[in-house]
Amino acid sequence: MSDPATLEEYNRLATENSVISGFGLETSMTLACPGCAAKGFLPYRIIDSEEAMKKGAVCKECGRGFRMDFTYLDGGKQFEIVQTEGKDVPSYLPPIRRVP
Repeated sequence: MSDPATLEEYNRLATENSVISGFGLETSMTLACPGCAAKGFLPYRIIDSEEAMKKGAVCKECGRGFRMDFTYLDGGKQFEIVQTEGKDVPSYLPPIRRVP
């Protein structure tokens, strides 16, 4: 799969390719690739989301790797998507910080 040609196409694919399924403690989610919106990028059970997001994944379609870095502030939590490998994201997306 090549990168979507436009932001509109990327947004459509990202929405279609992000899936929530199951019920209760077995609820799971599969995120689309943050770089190309391909399906199947990061599957995880909702109760294991932070652990899965910190580990991240590499997209089988575009070869880009991403993970989420978490920051804890005053009882709250934030996360940032960072890129760990692969070519830069398409120019229509905001730049994503690269980390080793």
